[in-house]
Amino acid sequence: GRLSTWSTFNLNPLQLEDNADLQFFDAILAYLLEHHPADPTRVYVAGMSNGASFAQLLGTIRADKIAAIVAHSGARPRELAEMKYNVPTLLIVGSNDLATPDMQHDAEMYQQYETNPRGSSSIQLLQVAGLGHEWALKHNRDMWTFLIRYRNDDADFNELMDPD
Repeated sequence: GRLSTWSTFNLNPLQLEDNADLQFFDAILAYLLEHHPADPTRVYVAGMSNGASFAQLLGTIRADKIAAIVAHSGARPRELAEMKYNVPTLLIVGSNDLATPDMQHDAEMYQQYETNPRGSSSIQLLQVAGLGHEWALKHNRDMWTFLIRYRNDDADFNELMDPD
């Protein structure tokens, strides 16, 4: 993001397409998919703090391009409260992080919108005991394990990749 922050504050829901960081994401994704052997059905987004807020902005506005998200220690931009959210998301926050109440609220709200056809939750909240506003290093594998369960090519919306 510009000046070390993503544009997630004072958003106008009617002018989100004008967001320079959203346009930047679109350009980067288009470039990567055109110039590298990447699978467009497995685009994953992860962010910390303001980056987590931006990841959730992307999950709201670019759900058709993103298979799953990890949002760590950052809440969804409040201006998007009335907009549906349907991207599998792992929310991670420390029990000592000031973002905890907002992320708990986000998890509850996302679960209300959830349309996972197999009934298992594609929205998860992981609260790390004793952690402040810092990356939960011990949960890196959990993040990756969550992300790779999803693809964005199923008509029934990001169905879990279970073998049964």
